[in-house]
Amino acid sequence: METMRQSDKALSTLQSELSRLGGLSAPEIPHSIRSSAERALSPLPRGLKEAFLQVLDDKTRSQPERARDWLMAAASVLLMEYSGDPLSLEEWKELRDMVSDASGEVDLALLEYAMGLVLDHGAL
Repeated sequence: METMRQSDKALSTLQSELSRLGGLSAPEIPHSIRSSAERALSPLPRGLKEAFLQVLDDKTRSQPERARDWLMAAASVLLMEYSGDPLSLEEWKELRDMVSDASGEVDLALLEYAMGLVLDHGAL
C-alpha cells in the first residue's frame, strides 16, 4: 500500500476541517479557516505562507462564499498537488504574484510547478 504524501495528507486534513466548519457561526469561521490553512501550509517558506494567509484573510472578509473554494484550489497549487478546481484569471494572478514575490525563498520545484500552472491558465 502506497503511503500518503505529506501534501496529500495536508490537503485531505484541510478539506476535512473545512467540511467540519460548516456548522460554526459566522464570526468563528474566518479564524478557524485561517488556523486550518496555517497548519496545512506549514511546509511553505514563511514569506509565501504569510502572503497566502493575507489573501485568505482578505477573501474571507470580501468574498466569504468564495474563500473556502479558493483556499482548497490555491493550497493545492502551493502544495504541488493541483486539484483542478477552478480559479479565476484574477486568482491565478494573485498566486503568480505571491509566488513571484517569494521566489527567493521558494524551492525551485515549487516555483516551476506554480508558474507553469499560472502560464497554462493565461496569467503570466
